[in-house]
Amino acid sequence: MYPFGAFPCADGYFEIASLGMLWPTVAKMLDMPELAEDPRFSNPIAQQMPGHRQQFEEIWYPWILERTKKEIIAKGQEAGCLCGPINNMEEVLNDPHFRERGFWAEIDHPMTGVLTYPGRPIKSDEMPWVIRRPAPLLGEHNEEIYCKMLGYTKEDLVKLKGRGLI
Repeated sequence: MYPFGAFPCADGYFEIASLGMLWPTVAKMLDMPELAEDPRFSNPIAQQMPGHRQQFEEIWYPWILERTKKEIIAKGQEAGCLCGPINNMEEVLNDPHFRERGFWAEIDHPMTGVLTYPGRPIKSDEMPWVIRRPAPLLGEHNEEIYCKMLGYTKEDLVKLKGRGLI
């Protein structure tokens, strides 16, 4: 069934799933309500007939290629389509939804300085979330782990390090 999958657009890619019964939402998204009842596209069997996919693509591709992800997703959501943008990392980092819900956290790391990291996965007043410390440097907590938790002596730690084991 189509449209289904990832498609290019003016500024990247987006994903859509029409799933047969949602075909009228695609017609609405395209501002072509007449397509909702078009016998070439209005049911999954008709969509599989020879030439129908190409006929649809002749309508579909010009429409999506002249629009941005934001425009397509807005039209799709308004019409009730299952669709969403495929974002690169910069777009994810600058996504207003993630920013608004405070998803990103600024962490000062001794080697990299201040960087933005994914923060709390769930926003909940009952389960507060805080960053206690940055990611450890290689070997930073060896003494704490080996000596205090595993019972090695400091001399053992020196020997392990000397042999290149830690």
